[in-house]
Amino acid sequence: MTERHYPLPGIPQVMPSYRDVQADRPDVLFSVEAARHFLARRGRLVLAVACFCTALAGLAILVVPKTYTGVAVLIVDPRTQKVAAAESVLSGIGSDVAAVESQVEVLESSTLAKRVVATLGLDRSGELIERSMVSMAMSSVRERLGIATAPISVEDRAQRILAGFGERLHVRRRGLTYVLEITYDSGSAHTAAEVANALATAYLADQQAVKLDAAKGAAGMLDARLDDLRKRARDAERAVSTFKNQNDIVDIGAGLTLLDREVAEQSQQLAQVRARSTEASARLDQAKRAMASADGGGTLAESLQSTVVTNLRNQYAQIGAQLAELRNNLGPRHPAVSTAEAQSRNVATQIQAEIARLTKGLRNEFESANSRERTLTSQLDRLKRQAGQIGQARVRLAELEREAQASKVILEQYLVRQKETSEQQGLQSADARILTPAAAPLKASSPKTMLLLGLGLIGGLGLGLGTAAATDAMAPGLRASGDVQRGLGVPLIGVLPRVPSAQLGLGGVRLISDGRQDTRFSDAIRMLALPFSAGVQTQAGSTLLVTSAVAGEGKSTVAEHLAEAFARQGRNVLLVDIDTRNPRLTRARQAMNSPGLLDALGRSFDPGRFIHQGTLNSVSFLPVGMARNDLEATELFFGPALGRAIADLRRRFDLIVLDGPSLLQGVEGKLLLSHADQSALVVAWGQTSRGNVRTAVDLMSDAPGNIGGIVFNKVDTKAFHRYA
Repeated sequence: MTERHYPLPGIPQVMPSYRDVQADRPDVLFSVEAARHFLARRGRLVLAVACFCTALAGLAILVVPKTYTGVAVLIVDPRTQKVAAAESVLSGIGSDVAAVESQVEVLESSTLAKRVVATLGLDRSGELIERSMVSMAMSSVRERLGIATAPISVEDRAQRILAGFGERLHVRRRGLTYVLEITYDSGSAHTAAEVANALATAYLADQQAVKLDAAKGAAGMLDARLDDLRKRARDAERAVSTFKNQNDIVDIGAGLTLLDREVAEQSQQLAQVRARSTEASARLDQAKRAMASADGGGTLAESLQSTVVTNLRNQYAQIGAQLAELRNNLGPRHPAVSTAEAQSRNVATQIQAEIARLTKGLRNEFESANSRERTLTSQLDRLKRQAGQIGQARVRLAELEREAQASKVILEQYLVRQKETSEQQGLQSADARILTPAAAPLKASSPKTMLLLGLGLIGGLGLGLGTAAATDAMAPGLRASGDVQRGLGVPLIGVLPRVPSAQLGLGGVRLISDGRQDTRFSDAIRMLALPFSAGVQTQAGSTLLVTSAVAGEGKSTVAEHLAEAFARQGRNVLLVDIDTRNPRLTRARQAMNSPGLLDALGRSFDPGRFIHQGTLNSVSFLPVGMARNDLEATELFFGPALGRAIADLRRRFDLIVLDGPSLLQGVEGKLLLSHADQSALVVAWGQTSRGNVRTAVDLMSDAPGNIGGIVFNKVDTKAFHRYA
């Protein structure tokens, strides 16, 4: 019979370094290959959970009673009907989001629910009281067993009915529109449609009733207020009239009193008289200057000249011309010249006399204007004093007039509003209308068979995957090669199948020896030796440390069979048991009482004296020694003797395989790392905790030697191939 062998994935032919693996660590935690392996090992669990959830969904479909849903559609019209020009007492709903959303709450209110329940007689049905399947089932069981139920009070019954109605009623706004959708669930298709339509009708009637009540209430308040406003307006007007009479205030219109008009007229007359007085004074001054001049009034202003003065001045000019001519012709002493001079003096005298007369008239005119100015000034001052005396009274009068005017305006507004409100009582309409009345549904809305089955299947798959993932996450130890390379950053260099302890032959009887060969284990050991062969070929006397995180992981078995594999390649191999805490190899070879490495270190002996030489193609063995229980045994690792002993052994053997102590059980294992050229960490597959393995890897990474990688031991090969 041909035995089936499984290839061992994840084992490199050339051993990479720890840092190379760290640099090449993939960032992808999920791949198709990983998913395939996950389903291969956990697919049955996922499928079982999915089938169970689907079966539960099918059972729910059979048990849950059918429910029918009636749907009525309303639209809230933001446009306000303008039947009359007057503003309505209660404005429309409005177009903002909050106003439309508020109508949803109105439709779901208990007030409308009570009206619908009373109108349709839903309180006589037990559907609203037994709201859930559980309560209905309990009631049925109690009836069959004859168990009496406690009586329900009227208040509790009403509350239960309203609560049941609210649970079956759903009102929502369709998107961002003004459309409201009313849905009601019932075991009867007819009842579902009837309740949805009844609620829509009750909502419209409630809107009209609210508007009508608001108009009636406003009209009543206005009527009660008008009587008081009329009285206040009359009192205010009477106060204004009385105050005017008491203070002799006479209105002449345009906000002016009789005194105001008299002051204005007196001020205007005074301004005119002052202008005339100023003009007369100026003319008088000009006349005085003309009289004082030597040219006979030649500089007199034209406004002061008269016809007489003009004629005299012309005559004076003619005489002057004749006088000049006579003087030139006859000489200054001629009688004709004297006569002409006498005539000239006579005319000049006449001119002065005329100017004097005119000046007197101007003086009279000035004095008259000045007297008129003083009179008007006195009268204006008197009027101003009167105006000042009644100034405070006019301030108070203005207050009274404002109060009277305000009372009048308010009264007029209330009168107009009262008339408008009275007329609006018969013009009220709802701000919404029914778009689509509810019709009896032809099929049940729940349970949704395909949806429940689909949800059961999808939920079952999700729950199954979660359960499977949780099972994997809670599984102890490392199981997948990806856990090693991605999680720890070191390569997986070997996978050793589980072999019964009786076949391992620890202590000289080996599986890779002739006659007791286990092909799977032997092939795995040979493949494990391949990554280390390159180091052995390039460097004579190489050291390979085989260790583990904790005890019981099979490191001694791996070290022994790995040394056997190298020996069968024709190399001179030494297997050293250096596990002072649990020397299994020494015990298996019955060398517990034989001197060994620790004895050589403690007494500075040549370690070659204590080597158990092997035959051709067999492994030489150096036991741990009899000083293993001494308190100083651990301290021997700290001294230079260990380094000298290993250096001496390097010269004698091609390869030295060290079966070291577990790294987490003492400091000896970490000290040995510095003496090893390469190291391998044996991990019991699916048993050693991830934290312990990571701690061991961190300890190995701090050592100068090369981390060969991790060796999975005691592997279930069939199960291993279901892990990525």
